[in-house]
Amino acid sequence: MSGIQNEVIDSLASGVAISATMKLLFGGGKGFGAVFSQSTLMEGGKIAVSQMIYRMAVRPALSQVVPLPKA
Repeated sequence: MSGIQNEVIDSLASGVAISATMKLLFGGGKGFGAVFSQSTLMEGGKIAVSQMIYRMAVRPALSQVVPLPKA
């Protein structure tokens, strides 16, 4: 796979994991049923898009101004 495909898969996996963890911890007692839902995948997709934008655009631009640690 190419670098961009790996980046997309990595972002989606971490986005869905973050969304599922948030649902499990702060879902109001709905349990595992709320974790495996379409809304979890949709929220995970939103997180993935924001992560990709940060990694591909914001972080490189910011590193020109501020020395950032290696990711």
